[in-house]
Amino acid sequence: MATLTQSELETHLWKAADILRGHVDAGKFKDYIFALLFYRRLCDVWDEEFEARLAKTGDREEAADPDEHRFHIPPQHHWGAMRKHATHIGQHLNNAFAAIEDANLRLRGVFGDVDFANQERFPDARLERLLAHFEKHRLRNIDVPPDMLGDAYMYLIEQFAAGAGKSGGEFYTPRQVVKLIVECLDPQPGMSIYDPTCGSGGMLLEAVEHLKGKGQDPRSLSLYGQEKELDTWSIAQINLFLHDIDDAFIAKGDTLLDPKRYDPRAKEFVSGIGAYDRVMANPPFSAKEWGHEVWKNGDPFGRDVYGCPPKNFGDLAFVQHMIASLKSGGIVGVVVPDGMLFRGGVERAMREKLVNADLVEAVIGLAPNIFYGADAPTSVLIINPSKPAHAKGKVLIINGEERFVAGRSRNGLSDEDVNCLVAAFRGQVEVPRLATVVSTEQVTRLKFNLSPNRYVPLSAPEESYEPDILLTAFRSQCENLRASLTDADDSIRRLFVTDWSADAPQSRMLGQMVKLISGQHISAADYNIQGVGVPYLTGPSDFPKGTIRATKFTEHPKVMCAEGDILITVKGSGVGKTTIADRPYCISRQLMAIRAVDVDSGFAYEAVQSIVKELNEQAGGPIPGITRDDILSKRVLLYSPQKQHLIGSDFSSIRRLIASLSTQAAILENLRHSATERVLGGAE
Repeated sequence: MATLTQSELETHLWKAADILRGHVDAGKFKDYIFALLFYRRLCDVWDEEFEARLAKTGDREEAADPDEHRFHIPPQHHWGAMRKHATHIGQHLNNAFAAIEDANLRLRGVFGDVDFANQERFPDARLERLLAHFEKHRLRNIDVPPDMLGDAYMYLIEQFAAGAGKSGGEFYTPRQVVKLIVECLDPQPGMSIYDPTCGSGGMLLEAVEHLKGKGQDPRSLSLYGQEKELDTWSIAQINLFLHDIDDAFIAKGDTLLDPKRYDPRAKEFVSGIGAYDRVMANPPFSAKEWGHEVWKNGDPFGRDVYGCPPKNFGDLAFVQHMIASLKSGGIVGVVVPDGMLFRGGVERAMREKLVNADLVEAVIGLAPNIFYGADAPTSVLIINPSKPAHAKGKVLIINGEERFVAGRSRNGLSDEDVNCLVAAFRGQVEVPRLATVVSTEQVTRLKFNLSPNRYVPLSAPEESYEPDILLTAFRSQCENLRASLTDADDSIRRLFVTDWSADAPQSRMLGQMVKLISGQHISAADYNIQGVGVPYLTGPSDFPKGTIRATKFTEHPKVMCAEGDILITVKGSGVGKTTIADRPYCISRQLMAIRAVDVDSGFAYEAVQSIVKELNEQAGGPIPGITRDDILSKRVLLYSPQKQHLIGSDFSSIRRLIASLSTQAAILENLRHSATERVLGGAE
């Protein structure tokens, strides 16, 4: 049984990093912490195995036999032996790392180029403090099971990635994005999994977790990868070993210039392209030094079937490598920058070939600012040369721009967001404001632009970017604007001219005039996207512009709001966002319904807006949450019913004008985009 909780273990390991922080280059100090963590784990597990064997046989020599251990630890380089040295500790650590690598073929290179011997950087006193910290808790399997330590290691990787900023994206892909790709590719027992730019190994590990989650045998998977950066390769190897995975094969080297495959007969990597059931990756975005000088004369490995990408954008080189690495029936899942989906010139010609070959099964757009060091929009591209019959000649487009959880420095995906996107992919059906299925003819008409926003636009209600339709919408919206301007002008004049204090209104708490209804969570198993049951609202992503567009439904509703109820986001992302229910909805715990009982509903809506404004001002930024008491204790002036209605109507007129202006601005932006493509898009 574990002697530490997951949180305690993560805190313990992160405090070790604190000891070195500021004394070692920010981009490197993670390597030292990972090396020490792995060294400590190897020695503690060796001790555990030794004691178990000794208890069974009573023979110390047999218990120390290398054949009785997962990894051999030379006695003079065991943690305990190393700790007997009070001086030149760093050099003794280096010696131990080298000896362990020499004694274990599978661990060759795993400690990378970590060098503790520099006494200016690592004086004995600092190393003594660091090693003493690692000794506070044993890291045997009985104390810290592999999955627990592996998860803590992944936590450290994420924390280091966050601290590294832009460079963090070179070795870490957000775990929820990895989960999204793996869930969509749905690896099965016995399959081979390959990540050509494997970073810290997260894709391979998530494939293992996928099978575990379904009660299947993850050890039936064959795991392969390649990584260019040697330090990152070491991180991946340690990650796999700590998760108790010994039989993954990760090659070192440049995937595009020197691809390698594992030869099981020779038991080594050889130059060439392998064949795998599932190929998944998050390659470097828009790489500039990717190998254009070689590929422009023809790829030596024949992967450039669809063309040679531009010099400054290597994205489609990685995509072609992944396609070339597929077995019959295999599927690719790859993260790409959205620029690759709509840029012209050579890339458009290459997309045309991919679409005409009917390889593109789906494009899943992600929210912005998901990745470390990459603010630009990204998408997951699903390539399937063996599409099911119903998907042939079609492309599923999913726009997940609204599916995210806001964070301080970057956005993230919740489990619910991932489940929603996966359900849309598996459903392969139209879902308002989320997914659509388009024919290759439609893609051709839009010049092979695969950007999700072109097919599932969220900025305006129009479903088409065709210029004639947009012009019609623009002219129609001009008429709406004229009417909205007239109404708003009258309302603004009345709000500022009327003597509202004429009848000396009294103040009352809003809680005396409304009823609050808190939502409840519904598990993913109890909702669907096929429109079966009542619509289920999970949060502000279901009304990003105020208009409700439900994408989920449930036959097991828990809490329902009524038509006319005010819906307000009280927790999670988008706290304070409000709308008015246009029909009954099932609502999640992220939402609260406010029902006007002894007050005009429009007037109550404005009172709620006032609460949000006050809370924002008090917080000095985004509100962390809204409580029932925040609403119930709000005091408002109680005007006559007639004046309440008038006030609510006037503010409603102003909101309609704001919405009309926003819609018109979006239409104009789309017109500008279409005009730009028409005038400039043909340039090669």
